[in-house]
Amino acid sequence: MTNEELLQIIEQAVRDNVTTLYLSGKDLKKLPSEIGQLTNLQTLYLYSNQLSSLPSEIGQLTNLQTLYLYSNQLSSLPSEIVQLTNLQSLYLSYNQLSSLPPEIVQLTNLRTLYLSYNQLSSLPPEIGQLTNLLSLNLNNNQLSSLPPEIGQLTNLRTLDLNNNPLKSPPPEIITKGLKAILDFCRQQLEQETDRLYEAKLIIVGEGGAGKTTLAKKIQDNKYTLQQDENTTEGIDVIQWKFLLDNNREFQVNIWDFGGQEIYHATHQFFLTKRSLYALVADTRKEDTDFYYWLNAVELLSGNSPLLIVKNEKQERKREIDERELRREFTNFKETLTTNLATDRGLPEILNKIKHYIT
Repeated sequence: MTNEELLQIIEQAVRDNVTTLYLSGKDLKKLPSEIGQLTNLQTLYLYSNQLSSLPSEIGQLTNLQTLYLYSNQLSSLPSEIVQLTNLQSLYLSYNQLSSLPPEIVQLTNLRTLYLSYNQLSSLPPEIGQLTNLLSLNLNNNQLSSLPPEIGQLTNLRTLDLNNNPLKSPPPEIITKGLKAILDFCRQQLEQETDRLYEAKLIIVGEGGAGKTTLAKKIQDNKYTLQQDENTTEGIDVIQWKFLLDNNREFQVNIWDFGGQEIYHATHQFFLTKRSLYALVADTRKEDTDFYYWLNAVELLSGNSPLLIVKNEKQERKREIDERELRREFTNFKETLTTNLATDRGLPEILNKIKHYIT
């Protein structure tokens, strides 16, 4: 099916206010952004195509209840998929998914989730919050263990784990069936005595963009910007602590990278997984190579979340093509603006960092 033919179908479906649309087996390689106009859709059939990605506009289908995506070439899901809060059935079997976004927890009405024949090596602990889930199909993946949080899925009626190299739960538990598996996971949860409330925030960007100032203002919001502040050479690590809602103290280790090009070759040793990244851009200089930094972080961080912080020096603004960046980099979360000389926007940045890093 050509793109023109697909657009005609979508336009007609919009005019007819259709609630069900069949686009399966059409050899589709890409969905146009216009798919987001089908706001009345409740069921969408997209299986047996050649889709390698989904447009962010898929998140606009907020009335969608059933989504068939099996037998495609999807390697990741757009973050906007979590906006489908009415979704009850999601079929993703026979794709190339290697991970699930933790934000999938926001699909609170999900009852059926099919993920068989993918490349999943782990599941996010947040999957345990999908408490309405009735059926979970995980066969033919690369799972070596289940998160203990699976034990929280008390409404689960079917769980298919066949053809995974599972070590936990062990085979003798799995052969006893669903109840034994859930009991095993719940026991693991109860045995967890404590959590380590600690994580890493890595601040990157060009030299002189304001990375050190941001790091120090995060640590101490009373910090005063120094006009002659020395440029970071190598890496500085400082600590920042804040209280969680449960009154536990969370420690953030802030890594402030020197932005000079001489240090770029060392990124492979220090850009780590399971970290939060902040890319600071000086809007006055406009010298930030967003594609270089986002590529480096994506390749080396295991898809860790990244925030862009625009330091609007002298209140000079700069527009960023966020739509294009989101299309290419799934770990790019959002853009925040500040003027570090006046602290404008700093409270929101602190709140966002707390949200993403916890």
